[in-house]
Amino acid sequence: MDDKRPAAIEESGRIQQLLDEVRDLAPAPAWERVEELVQRLLAMQAEAFGRLLVHARACGADGALDARLASDDLLSSLLLLHGLHPLPARERVLQALEELRPRLSPRGVRVELAGIDGGLARLRISGSADGAEAAVRRAVEEAAPELEGVEVEAPPGPLVSLRIVGAQP
Repeated sequence: MDDKRPAAIEESGRIQQLLDEVRDLAPAPAWERVEELVQRLLAMQAEAFGRLLVHARACGADGALDARLASDDLLSSLLLLHGLHPLPARERVLQALEELRPRLSPRGVRVELAGIDGGLARLRISGSADGAEAAVRRAVEEAAPELEGVEVEAPPGPLVSLRIVGAQP
């Protein structure tokens, strides 16, 4: 399914670009109507997706359906948009961290989820965290965009000794 992800991201970016262009071109009252139209379409789509999931589960679709939906990047992102993702934020964050491990481990970096409290994901990074914090933050924000924030506890940087030349001891 990874071959579909760039197309979905590209399409999402193009939609945002078009909305920005219309907002810049349209007078305020027209933009307000466009914005309401988009919000109503998204609300109707959310209701439809929700009903579809209820019907699928009523017909005997079990955890296999959730796993398939979660692994399809396009469907997963749409379900996230509507608050219908089958996996809880904690599970998605853990999966995102697991996917990062092969890139971080060779650099001696380890990341663990300390917890998710009140919409805030708390992570601990150990090892040489140079540049890793941004990658970890980005992965968590993509996996669980509904979270209000990501707090990363990184190890302190190396201690540096300074000697001031000409200073009196």
